[in-house]
Amino acid sequence: MAESNPNLIPINRRVTKRVTVPEKYRKAAKILKLADERKDSVKNLIYSSGHRDIKPIYALLAECLKRQPLIEELISSSGLREQQPAADPYLSRILVTELLWGKGYLKPENARAIKTILNVESNLRDALNKKDYSPVDEIQVPRYVRVNTLVCSVEEAIRLLVDEGCVKVTLKKKSDYAAFLERVKNLSESEFLVDYHLEFLLIFPPKTQFHGHYLLENGSLFLQDKASCMSAVALSGTFDGAILDACAAPGMKTSLLAALSNDQR
Repeated sequence: MAESNPNLIPINRRVTKRVTVPEKYRKAAKILKLADERKDSVKNLIYSSGHRDIKPIYALLAECLKRQPLIEELISSSGLREQQPAADPYLSRILVTELLWGKGYLKPENARAIKTILNVESNLRDALNKKDYSPVDEIQVPRYVRVNTLVCSVEEAIRLLVDEGCVKVTLKKKSDYAAFLERVKNLSESEFLVDYHLEFLLIFPPKTQFHGHYLLENGSLFLQDKASCMSAVALSGTFDGAILDACAAPGMKTSLLAALSNDQR
């Protein structure tokens, strides 16, 4: 009788491959955890992560952070922690966000972490309905886009945007700041304004998508909030000498300082 080889797997034995959670969810959960542990901003961690496609991860994390107290409450009331006390709390938050405010579904359904969330899906949705939560109450923040004048003039950037279908809105009375703010609130999907205080800053409606735009890719435009610009504007021109930003990440204020000083400091 031939001896059996312990290294051979019997033909009738099935080798099951472990199904994992999609990479996007795992990366988002990791960044969420790091932000909690390091007390750092999610935005800084995303841009310094080296991930190629940050747009879907950033969008998912933004939704999660915006509703974090509510998500915690829903998870608590769903019975998830009692059923699966070992479940990763950060990944659970990300998956609940995707299920309730993202795509509305989770796949692959046989991945362990996803299966755990789907087991309490009805409880989550019932708890959300009882909260009578409406995203209408959320503050809608305009999309600010800074023109990088080291690469492209403001006039040229505006011309290129208009050429592709955007509409530049011009107010009759620039001195009326209240009217300016009201117009910002009522920008339609294709409209934009030049900021009241900063001529290199353009204002678009909330959630206007620029990721992947060619002017962003070639460095002509940056996505930068007005508040982030103000510190660089306040510092610019106050003294002679070199400027060293020792804590730049990802470096938006530093690049603005370079533009304001014409890259001479």
